[in-house]
This record gives sequence, C-alpha cells and structure tokens, in this order.
Amino acid sequence: MLVAMVTKDYLKSPVCREEFNLALAKHSQKNRDLTLIPIFLDEDVQDIPLEFKQIKLVNAVGKSFKSAIESTADAIVSYFNKESTKNTKEIFAKSSEKNIDIVQEDLRAFQLSKPYPDKSRKPYTDFPPDLDSFFLRDSKRLKPANEINNIVLSFSSNDKKYAKFFYGLMKYFAPSLPVVEEAASAQEMRHLLDNATKIVTFVSPNYIESHDCIEDFNIALCRHRTEKNPVIFPIQIHSLPKKPSYFHTVYYHVSTADAVWSSLIMQSRVVINVAIQELNDIEYSLSEPDILALLFAARNLIDCFRKEDG
Repeated sequence: MLVAMVTKDYLKSPVCREEFNLALAKHSQKNRDLTLIPIFLDEDVQDIPLEFKQIKLVNAVGKSFKSAIESTADAIVSYFNKESTKNTKEIFAKSSEKNIDIVQEDLRAFQLSKPYPDKSRKPYTDFPPDLDSFFLRDSKRLKPANEINNIVLSFSSNDKKYAKFFYGLMKYFAPSLPVVEEAASAQEMRHLLDNATKIVTFVSPNYIESHDCIEDFNIALCRHRTEKNPVIFPIQIHSLPKKPSYFHTVYYHVSTADAVWSSLIMQSRVVINVAIQELNDIEYSLSEPDILALLFAARNLIDCFRKEDG
C-alpha cells in the first residue's frame, strides 16, 4: 500500500511523480499487489495533473483535513483487519484495470483534444491551424541564457530517422535553441548528458536493447530526480515491451504508438502543413502519423523554454 500525501511540493518533485506513476501502474493491474491512496492536502494547487485524477482522491483540504485523515486511517486499519465498511469499499474499490500505457495514452489524447476538439478537426486542410504559435525565433521570448544549456538527443542508431527529423523541427521552429543532434564520442556524450538542460530520449524497443542508450536514460533519470528543474524529456517510439518495467513509469510527452495520430490522418483526414511535410526528407520517409507525433513533441519541448509572458 502507498499513501501519497499530495501537496504542491509533491507535484513539483520528479521523484514523487515517478513514485506515484509506478504505484498507479501497480494499482491499475487486474490482480494488483499494491493499493494507491492519494490524499490531497494543498488548497493552493489550482490544477491537479490528469494522472492524479485516474483514481479516487481523498480530499483533506482545509476544514476537511481532520475528518478525511481519520476516516482514511480507519479504513486502512479495517482493510488490514479484513473488515468491510463503507469507507473500505470506497477507498479500496476495484480500479478500471487499465495498464499504465493505456492510462498515459488517454491522458495524452485528452491534452490534444483541448486545443483541437474532435468536432473541429475535419475541416483542417492545413494542420495544425495554429502553426505560427509553434515558433520561437525571437531570442527575447526565450528564458534567460543562464537557464539554457544544451538540449541533447539520445537515440538508438536504428531510430536515427526519428531523431534527425525531430532535430530538423527544432531548428525550424526555434533556431536559437542549442540542440545537439549527435555527440562525436562516448566521452563527449557523457559530458553533454551531465550538463544538458534537457535530455530528449527516443525510447523504443531498439533503445531498450542498447546498453549505451540505457546508460543515457539512467543518467538522465538520475539527474531528473535530483535537480530542481525536470531534465528528461522522453518520447516513445513504437510500443514498448513489458520489461524492464521502469521504462513504463516515466510520463511520455508524446508516443508515436498512440492511436490519435492515425485517427487524425485516416478518419479526420487532416492534411499536414506543407512546410512540415517538406522537412520529411526522402532519407527519413516517416509516416504521416509519426510526423504529427514528433511535431507536437517539438512543440512541447519548445514551450519549456518560452518566457511565461512570451
């Protein structure tokens, strides 16, 4: 059992978020061996992240604190004493039995539906319609230089076409951002990983089979857990094998495996902006769903470097 005491600081902590996602993955299994009980304590939090809304939150904010804590504690004691009460039934109710990958995909689809609702997609013959908002060409709109070091790409050589296309998108939309496409040596890569502001990992079955890539990922994850600002920016390329399981506990900003990208092309019949299509060199030959996925991954990464008023 994991009781998560959710506060503003908890939500800001990469370690706590990772711990929560791991617990959520176990909690959501059909024959779960762990129960997750999130208790919400902080009334200063205006926007609860979507992954925290996948299971029942115990509201212990303000005047509700004493009664919520007491009833939750009583329910936990009753549960271990194998006693059935109203509180135990509510808190220990069966989950939706979604695995963590489906939960993440649902969250990403929801995030995309906010700026591009389903009913408004069909007319799009120049998608995305707000492409101008992707650009960050004015250095005055960037965060201060002392907050930006290199952005490093970590990928398997078998997935190089995804990284190269992503690199092209970054240089097209935000030419001032220092993106390192590829290190000249393993030693240089270690130095870059130790100092990068963001490490973009293209996690795929090929990536997971590579010792060098796993080392990159672990360095990024270690820094992500210990530094003030999030370091790792993971992108999922294709569906991942079940093991190692810790690759499923990080939140992927974008996954090319999500059904939404194919749905946009095949069902909504959106047409990708011609300028973006031209970046898809013959050398890459990425599918249209993959182009869309990486396009929005680039947008999400660029947004990390915008001034809040820019």
